Amino acid sequence: MRESRSQDGTKHKLGQGQGGYKSRKIKKPNRNTGSLNTPNSRFNKKSRKIVPNLLPERTSDGTTSSYRNAYAIIRRRWNIPVERSPTGFQKHHERTAAYLPVFSQQYKQWGYLRHQLSESELPDARRAFDRWYRRLGFVLIEPHRVKGRASWRGEASWILEYPSAPAMCSAWTKLDVDERRRSWPGLMLSAMLTSPERAADVLAATMSPLPPGYAITDVLQFVAQNSARHWPSSHRERAARADEIVHLMEEILVHTPKGHMRPSQLTFGIFAKVLPPSHTKELYDMMKREDLEIHENTALHFASTLSKKLEYKHVALEIILDMARKGANLNEAKFTSVITSLLHSQRQKPTDGTSHDSGASFSKKALEELMEQGLIPNVINLTAFLETLCWDGELDEAIRLALLFSESGAKLDSRTFNTVFKAAKESRDPEKMHQALDVAKAAKAPIVSVLNNALHAVFYSSEVERRETPTPKPEGRQIFEPLLRLYAQRFSLEPLQWLLPKTLPLLLAKSTIQDDCIPEQRTALSVAQAFFKETQVPRLQPDVTTLSIMLRAYILSLHHPYEVVSFYEYFKMKLESDEGQGINYARALVTKHRSLIHDTVVLAMLDHKLSTRQLLHVLGDMLRDNLPAKAAQSEDLHSVEEIPKSVHPAPTLFTLSILISRLLLRKEKMVATQLMDVMREHGIEPNLETWNAMVKGYAVLQDVPQTVSMLQRLEAAGYTPDNNTYKAFGRLKNQAQALKLMDSIIRQNEARLAQEVMY
Repeated sequence: MRESRSQDGTKHKLGQGQGGYKSRKIKKPNRNTGSLNTPNSRFNKKSRKIVPNLLPERTSDGTTSSYRNAYAIIRRRWNIPVERSPTGFQKHHERTAAYLPVFSQQYKQWGYLRHQLSESELPDARRAFDRWYRRLGFVLIEPHRVKGRASWRGEASWILEYPSAPAMCSAWTKLDVDERRRSWPGLMLSAMLTSPERAADVLAATMSPLPPGYAITDVLQFVAQNSARHWPSSHRERAARADEIVHLMEEILVHTPKGHMRPSQLTFGIFAKVLPPSHTKELYDMMKREDLEIHENTALHFASTLSKKLEYKHVALEIILDMARKGANLNEAKFTSVITSLLHSQRQKPTDGTSHDSGASFSKKALEELMEQGLIPNVINLTAFLETLCWDGELDEAIRLALLFSESGAKLDSRTFNTVFKAAKESRDPEKMHQALDVAKAAKAPIVSVLNNALHAVFYSSEVERRETPTPKPEGRQIFEPLLRLYAQRFSLEPLQWLLPKTLPLLLAKSTIQDDCIPEQRTALSVAQAFFKETQVPRLQPDVTTLSIMLRAYILSLHHPYEVVSFYEYFKMKLESDEGQGINYARALVTKHRSLIHDTVVLAMLDHKLSTRQLLHVLGDMLRDNLPAKAAQSEDLHSVEEIPKSVHPAPTLFTLSILISRLLLRKEKMVATQLMDVMREHGIEPNLETWNAMVKGYAVLQDVPQTVSMLQRLEAAGYTPDNNTYKAFGRLKNQAQALKLMDSIIRQNEARLAQEVMY
């Protein structure tokens, strides 16, 4: 017989039935905690094994019973069997835990609902309530368990045959009121199960008579979560979906009696994240009018979306300031992104209807008010603020503040310098470039990054000068040799020589720097030359950005069409070569900058008026290595041929847009149409500039039907025509015929829409 000693020193004999097992050297599990040797394990009596205790040890109130009771209720309510094995227990726990959000929502909704009903109404309401949540759990968590024999699985099939919410509503109202009230839960759950993307339409169409508030809340949350998972990719579909959601929320929030439902903050938070700013503003105004509670995290989502558009930034600022007045700490990490968006404004177009300095003036006001509420700006906030000043033409102020922030102890980074220097490059003012380089010193930017910016300033000035000159002079493209001389002062020639067919030392032995440059280039070049001279560092290895600047300058400096073709073949050979040792710089360029070099080659070919065949040769290489998934599948299932590794970049929107517009100007409409099909197959959505280029191309050709078709497709894609669209349309000589054709199409569409609504 073994003995044990208690805390008071008394000896006790341990026999069978007295706290231990006589024949087994194993402790009996603690019944209260389920622990054996560790607090996170339990004893399985059948297998005599220790299995993980996956349930939480304690809840917030210090007990374990409430959590375990919840799990027990979930197991009974949704018929989750227990498997008595370590792996089976883990699967059982995971299945049970998946139902916790549904159970939690049910608990909260019943706590609200039971105070809205009388004693006589509670029993029937509780039965309907429990039935709804049991089925909802299956729909959300384990839809495969809803077998075909379930009576409600196919209840929505008849209403889903109608094409739109108005048509559904018309059919729904033809049913008897009692029948509608009785069949609504099964019909709604069936729609959520079998056609989740149309659940919003079904809810909007079946709001008469008014469904239970808890069910409306659950369906809205389902619609929000499904929208977040499957938000459309095209601009047109996104706009249409956003309109549907806002209309649905208006129907429910405005036309539902006050107190009938308790909307979930999760629903509003998701909608605030996925909706565009204009629709988010409508939803926010609705909530304020209805005096709905907005949780702090939900308000942050609204502020984040609204801060992305200048016209709604003041609303976002008021949301943040209101939170700060209520005690929120604006220096917490969750506020960083929103405040950065508030202080940052995109470059405004003259046609936007906003004043030129509206972005900068708002950012100044916002920063001042936020700092009054305790904000200490970090480097991300400051960079966003400085970029807004640069976009609005306040470069001097941006440079002054950058230096002031640095002197005040703010740690600037290379992004800050790049932002300021980019604006200085665009100004083409040598004094501002010098001042921007002072910001680089204050920010302690990497020397290679600063040298790259200096090289790009010379390249950028050359390209702007060429575009602004009505008849570009041949010397306007002689930018490569001056850049090469600068490059050779601080960078190794070997990586660049690997990419170029010409011998670089021979090019360096030619004329002096000043003889090769036009005046505009000399302005930027003088700044770069002075900086390179005063920067005394050991010879550096260029990075991929350095090589891309030099390579683009080389391509655009080639004199003859055959030189462009020859260079592309050389670059292609290097790109496709399999280097045994060392770095393949061509592949490194494609990996970092994707289609930049290929696009530059295409532009050079277009400038030299090379044939369409040669242009399509470059595009063909890009398409061949980046076929769509369906086209890439081999028709021969028995083929064992190894698929070559993709080395050429996929064509971008810029690549295809510039090709289509130039081909239309060459009157090659068939090839341009084929490229539009390629764009669609590769999932590349045209933007407004692309549509404008197509409108202009067909208008120049005086092709009225195609011009009108492009205008119709532009608006169908969700874009609004701008000044460039009207200028492109103005290229048509017979505008009266085009307007007549557009009017005819509009009437046909209205007639078809009216017929659909009647159906």
